[in-house]
Amino acid sequence: MSGRASGSKQAADLARAEAHAQLLEHLAWLEEDGRQIPCRGPRKDLWISDHPASHRQASKACQACPALAHCAAYASEHETHRAGTWAGLKGKTERPPTKTPAPRRNAA
Repeated sequence: MSGRASGSKQAADLARAEAHAQLLEHLAWLEEDGRQIPCRGPRKDLWISDHPASHRQASKACQACPALAHCAAYASEHETHRAGTWAGLKGKTERPPTKTPAPRRNAA
């Protein structure tokens, strides 16, 4: 890796770490205020599972989360390549499609 590429990766890693720390600080503030953060509760395993049913449960719980907007902003910038559920979306799999699906053929 060249010095320039290494430097930009380090800068991206630092930006990600700082943004993650800010998100965690926001979550802690919400919890101190008595708000429930679903991904930090007893079923936090749902947010890191690859099982579709777990993802659906996590996604549903995210919709009522007071940190949804902050989480979505963080995830869209820093977690697009990672697995797990972020702001109700599945990390690697739920991204806008890059090409239009082929039209369905009618069964005759």
